[in-house]
Amino acid sequence: MDMPILFHAVQHGHRLVNALKFQKEGLDFLAPIDGHMNLASLITSGLLDDFPKLKVIHTESGTAWIKSFVQRMDRQFERPPVNYDDENPTPRGKRRVQERAKQVVPPEVSSEKNKLPPSDYFRRNFYFTIETEEPELPEAIEFLGAEHFLFATDYPHDDPGGRMKFKDVELLQANRKISETDKELIRWENAKRVFTIRSYN
Repeated sequence: MDMPILFHAVQHGHRLVNALKFQKEGLDFLAPIDGHMNLASLITSGLLDDFPKLKVIHTESGTAWIKSFVQRMDRQFERPPVNYDDENPTPRGKRRVQERAKQVVPPEVSSEKNKLPPSDYFRRNFYFTIETEEPELPEAIEFLGAEHFLFATDYPHDDPGGRMKFKDVELLQANRKISETDKELIRWENAKRVFTIRSYN
């Protein structure tokens, strides 16, 4: 159908996946963010290798985390797989090295999925709605490219985020760190392309 898939994996007073495991001890701020888990699973499942033209939009998740998240995933991807069965046992008389868990999925199986570095999927398959007040937005645009970001207002929510719809246009326009060409992409050109909207005269 050549239409994107949209995810709204954000918390509004609750966590969809991890909250119950951590909230009892007050450690929920350390739990993995649901949207990040969603992105990682899409990449590591091999889905985007099977469907390279699939477009995935993550909404209302901000942009400050994107660069560090992508770089961390790339570093993990570039590490050679470890097979702990091949390691020699600790020699007698030496300090015992703490045992490490065996890799659950054998390297020859895991290597069949996620064939490209994670950054390749971010630049090929993923799109994000912006938060205009976020100071890290220009850095994210420079890192991924403006063609991966869509304008959003959270309309029709009547909450602090929803009321931002009256300010979002002004904030984007006033941001001197984003070029006018990139602003036009974010305002409407990207949406037209991603949603395959045709113009009629």
